[in-house]
Amino acid sequence: MQLAAAHSSQEWDIVISDYSLPQLHAPDALSIVQASGRDLPFIVVSGRMGEDTAVAMMKAGAHDYLMKDNLTRLGPAVLRELREAKIRNERKLADARIRASLEEKEFLLKEIHHRVKNNLQVIASMLRMQAERAEDNRLLAHFQAAQSRIRSMALVHEKLYRSSDFADINFAEYLKDVTAELFRLYCKEGVSLETDIQAIRLSVDVAIPCGLIVNELVSNSLKHAFPDGRKGVITIAMRADGPDSYLLKVEDTGIGMTDAFDPQQGNTLGLNLVSVLVQQIDGTVKIESRNGTRHAIRFKHPV
Repeated sequence: MQLAAAHSSQEWDIVISDYSLPQLHAPDALSIVQASGRDLPFIVVSGRMGEDTAVAMMKAGAHDYLMKDNLTRLGPAVLRELREAKIRNERKLADARIRASLEEKEFLLKEIHHRVKNNLQVIASMLRMQAERAEDNRLLAHFQAAQSRIRSMALVHEKLYRSSDFADINFAEYLKDVTAELFRLYCKEGVSLETDIQAIRLSVDVAIPCGLIVNELVSNSLKHAFPDGRKGVITIAMRADGPDSYLLKVEDTGIGMTDAFDPQQGNTLGLNLVSVLVQQIDGTVKIESRNGTRHAIRFKHPV
């Protein structure tokens, strides 16, 4: 069609079409303009177009319609539609720039998480190699503990790197990977893991300390709660505990803590670290040691 050919071969600012022409009616012309994908103002002119027809044209995408007995409106209508088309075009360009900027920032943020994860993994690997040369069992245990802490932090950045959402992570999925790494590291036969974690997403600044808390408590259970081949279960549970808070529980069926243990002070570096991490998320911790050990941590976080 001539209009389609002319439309594709030249740049146009506006289309003014009679509603009824011998070879092409305004609805068909409007369809051709819309099919091109270009935002061109489209004004319909008619000598006897009814109100229903005019409304139908506006609903189809025409920008204005004029009666031939009132063509004094044509000049102002053209100026108005050209001005509004310019505003729409500027807005589209601004939106495109914003999208491009956001995509660039997302790429850079993803790259940061990737590099942080890689750096932490390098540190963990260095600790592992150093641990392999340790002849003292206590020194080896310290290397393993540091390695598991670094690995739990690296997992957060790995999850974020692989996610389309950099604001928070799937905490249940994250804990699954953290605990799998701990069970692989400590190779504790006869000890099983049970989890009961709601579908919860935590922000990065809460997920990391929570992951470290679980890392310390599960590590302590694997190292101390089941001596001499004792079998048992470690349980991790987490659920919403109010409109803006959560309850995290880590418990085991091991031998429990000694009578000399002071839950307020903590007797080990790991438990001291747990206390600091709980404070970091503005939480509270309750410890029980009867037929095993139970830690209940409550903290606030937008649900």
